[in-house]
Amino acid sequence: MLCGSSLGTVDEHAAAQLSREHLAIRCAATAIEARAPSLDQLQELGANLAARVRFEERCLFALIEEDLGSDQLSRLATAVLEAEEAL
Repeated sequence: MLCGSSLGTVDEHAAAQLSREHLAIRCAATAIEARAPSLDQLQELGANLAARVRFEERCLFALIEEDLGSDQLSRLATAVLEAEEAL
């Protein structure tokens, strides 16, 4: 289901997947910081990070590009560049 907003539409399933995966990665990173991780834990975190990047590159960014017009994408690109320069 898509939800509309002034920022465009939101694919609720993609948003839920994004939230779940980010939470899982944060939890794993916190656990690794708290104690010496096993090789299995590190490999699982690496696999989760790789899956996250693939999802964003193949699905999420495509949804964003489809939803936003060229004017909005240009403004977004400008805002990102300005934020990076401010660092």
